[in-house]
Amino acid sequence: MRWAAAAAVLTLSVIGVPLMKLLPLSSLPWLLGWWLVLLVSNIGFQRLIERPGNPESRVMVLLVIDLVIITGFLNASGGLENPLYLSYVFPVVVAAILLSRPAAFAVAVIACLLFCVLMVGEAIHFLPHVTFGLFPHPDEIFGTSHHASHDGRFIAGKSLSLVVLVLITYYLTSLLRDRLRDSEEVISNVAREAILEHERLEGVVQAAGVGMMVVDPTMTVQWFSRRVGQWLGWRPEVRGSVCPLYQAEQGCRTCVAAGALREGRAIEVERRVEGENGSMRFLRHAAEPLKDSDGQVIQVVELVEDVTRRKALEAEALHAGKLTVLGQLAAGLAHEIGNPLASLATRLQRLEREREPGFLDESLELLKNHIERIKRTVRNVSLFSRNRPAEWATFTAEELVEEALELIRLDRRARGVAFERGESGPCPPIRGVRDQLVQILVNLLLNALESMPDGGTVHIATLATEAAVEITVSDTGKGLGPDVRRRIFEPFFTTKQQGVGLGLAISKSLAEAHGGDLRVRSVAGEGSSFTVSLPKHIQELA
Repeated sequence: MRWAAAAAVLTLSVIGVPLMKLLPLSSLPWLLGWWLVLLVSNIGFQRLIERPGNPESRVMVLLVIDLVIITGFLNASGGLENPLYLSYVFPVVVAAILLSRPAAFAVAVIACLLFCVLMVGEAIHFLPHVTFGLFPHPDEIFGTSHHASHDGRFIAGKSLSLVVLVLITYYLTSLLRDRLRDSEEVISNVAREAILEHERLEGVVQAAGVGMMVVDPTMTVQWFSRRVGQWLGWRPEVRGSVCPLYQAEQGCRTCVAAGALREGRAIEVERRVEGENGSMRFLRHAAEPLKDSDGQVIQVVELVEDVTRRKALEAEALHAGKLTVLGQLAAGLAHEIGNPLASLATRLQRLEREREPGFLDESLELLKNHIERIKRTVRNVSLFSRNRPAEWATFTAEELVEEALELIRLDRRARGVAFERGESGPCPPIRGVRDQLVQILVNLLLNALESMPDGGTVHIATLATEAAVEITVSDTGKGLGPDVRRRIFEPFFTTKQQGVGLGLAISKSLAEAHGGDLRVRSVAGEGSSFTVSLPKHIQELA
């Protein structure tokens, strides 16, 4: 800016003196002399700022030198008659911005004093006055030798106006500077607080063992935590770009952020991710939409949790639950296999004595039936007890009920119980992990048997609603009181002396993992009804 000012002064001097003849030619050497002083001050200041020291004192000295140079330029170019006398304001503005209030006020006072020295010096002819061509000099009013710079009223008016202008400029600029600095300090404090809050949030998220990310309505990732980057293999460049999960081939089906933006509600889903070493990791994604005052979703916060360990524990708990059920069915299993074996042994002993063709054919058919019965029983128990991978498949509710009933009939308590099937129309298919859904029904049927120690009736009904398939297991047992009903699905809550209280808790967890629910309706003394609700499976078009 100082070099630009020097160039502007040189240009005005050349235009005003030789070209437009606004000033006499004798003033040009003085103008060029002061211009050289300005060049020297610029060079000196440029070298001075590169040295260590107090910058405020250097700036103040330079501004005073600038005021002296302005006074010299005005004296050589018409004094008060030159409209550029307002240039005194610029150093005052710079001082008010860069210097402290006392130093800036001192610069303003020096500007006023130098201007007064220029006016008074020209008025008393102590300083020479150069006629400025743009200013009118009517002879009929002032005479041939009269200039405005020698008129007392003109000098007083100009002096007062410039002093007021300089002081007001100093005050307003200083006030604005202080306000801006206060605002800057507030903004800096807010920025520091925001950075601190960001780091605190990052630390809390990191310590909680979860990851977090924020996306906007265009599915652009605004921010993600370090753990999300580690789990998903994201580089810092992902921030500010469209979410890679959304861009993936199956992203539209598994992206909970897109679903939260579209539906305006919280959504969660579990994804299976393959690691670099071939290991499998299960991640739970839960998205919560953030809305403005108009109810429009402006951002989505997505929480990512590694549930691999939990899935393993759930699988172990499910397997342990199966083994517990098999332990309860052990006596019935022995009876279910023991009776055919006893019949086989008896028939074989008779075959040793009797060789008639008719008896032989009858015995072979009987032996085949008993062997098939044993094979079916062993196969059902084996399939149920096996800890297989959680593979999703499509099947009907009737298939689940039949498989659960085949298992539950092995329990000796089932001999005094009548099993009834409810009349219902065909149900649409459902999709899920077959073993887990059978486990739910087996647990419900076992609870029904335990509630009827003296026998009774178990009613099983399937029903298709608008969006789900419901399987209801009802019994004619003793029912549940309100206190028990409230806590029936709590882990480790049980009313049995030898129970562990995990059967119904696991069953509800499995139902919810399939996108469904497990609810109870019971009245003390009138039996209980447990309803498993599972979403319909909608066939996707190829």
